[in-house]
Amino acid sequence: MNVNKWQFSRQDTKALKGVAILLMLMHHSMAFPDRIPQKYEFAVSSSGLKHLILVGSFGKICVAIFMFLGGLGLAKQIQANKFHFLKKVWGLYRVYWRVFFIFVPLGFLFFSRQPKYTQAFMWNRFARFSFDKFIQNLTGYAATYNGEWWFIRAFIAAILLGTIYYYLTEKIHIVYVETGLVLFISVITVKFLPALIKLDTFSSLASSVVSY
Repeated sequence: MNVNKWQFSRQDTKALKGVAILLMLMHHSMAFPDRIPQKYEFAVSSSGLKHLILVGSFGKICVAIFMFLGGLGLAKQIQANKFHFLKKVWGLYRVYWRVFFIFVPLGFLFFSRQPKYTQAFMWNRFARFSFDKFIQNLTGYAATYNGEWWFIRAFIAAILLGTIYYYLTEKIHIVYVETGLVLFISVITVKFLPALIKLDTFSSLASSVVSY
């Protein structure tokens, strides 16, 4: 039986997801010294801590791995006629809201008067209830209750844009053309759009962006 070495199997995908999860744990455990409680006695020297932070920063590649696997799964589902955008989004919100409605009320109940213990803003995010902020976090538009929930908005945008891109390039079967197109879109997104948003014409739009 001939095996295509360039084709991802389900086993390959599971293994890569496992690696990405380990990288994610490494990243969140080491790369954010401002989240560590103040006056904490480290078991390593300051130079050793800098090396741990550097190692942890490499773990951020887990985001790219998850995005790659998500795009691969999206393409496979569309090809098999098993993809439904609203069903996919609802599945995400269903899991997200289970966590949201458990831990956000607990945050306001037990941590609204949390003393300052880190340099980051983690300690005061439940200090005051705001209905607007609650709705923004509920929909995933903002991630002020938990900074790690930023992926909700990114995931939905990626699914939408990925679906549009797939149908627009469905007839293209030349890998070099598709690779060039992906690189072109990436450059436009990373370089052109941020510069465009800084123009005076879009100043009111830029000021409305929620900062995390």
